[in-house]
Amino acid sequence: SLASLDTIIVNWNTGPLLRDCLGSISQARNAGFRLERVVVVDNNSADASADGLEGLSRTPISVLRNGVNQGFAAACNQGAAGTQADYLLFLNPDTRVFSDSLWHPLEFLEQKQNSTFGICGVRHVGDSGAFSTSCPRFPTLGIFFGQMTGLSRLLPTWFPSHLMFEAECLESREVDQIIGAFFLVRRSLFEALGGFDPRFFVYFEEVDFSLRAVQAGFRSYYLAATTVYHKGGGSSQQA
Repeated sequence: SLASLDTIIVNWNTGPLLRDCLGSISQARNAGFRLERVVVVDNNSADASADGLEGLSRTPISVLRNGVNQGFAAACNQGAAGTQADYLLFLNPDTRVFSDSLWHPLEFLEQKQNSTFGICGVRHVGDSGAFSTSCPRFPTLGIFFGQMTGLSRLLPTWFPSHLMFEAECLESREVDQIIGAFFLVRRSLFEALGGFDPRFFVYFEEVDFSLRAVQAGFRSYYLAATTVYHKGGGSSQQA
């Protein structure tokens, strides 16, 4: 039977970006899997960006509204609660998916030889089509020290940067983690790990989750030939 997918989008005052994102999902190729539902969790937006979304997609869209901003991790867990899909895609509202953005990573995870990969991501591109941050390394004291002192630019071999450079992301490969703006994960793994840790209000929740996944025997994989548009800072710019 076809693999099933639920997409979860956490929204906070992202204006028309959310509509563009939802429109792109309905236009993406969906051969080889079932996109069962799109869940928008609205964290008490003040800009009406979560209003009137229901007709924007061929896929059923459900909107969960929080009376207070619960934070990103908690809202992701809310959106995933009760899902029966095989895979969960956590998607930022300031992204737009392309034709192959959904089916290609799903096809990768469905292959038997890739069963120890629990998380899959794709290449991110910005406004001009240029490479945008796609994969970070797990943070270490050395990485933080290198960034604070500038040694990561002077001596990158000794003090690698937290965010991987474009040259390191030209080919598909196993990575420490992919960024949370497009975060495809097996539901079984998400449930086994209890979802994202809600103590992270925003940022680093996917770092923590990816590390816990590795400790549970599941790795992250980056697909270089598949892309997603990511504006970056869609919600952060409102704060």
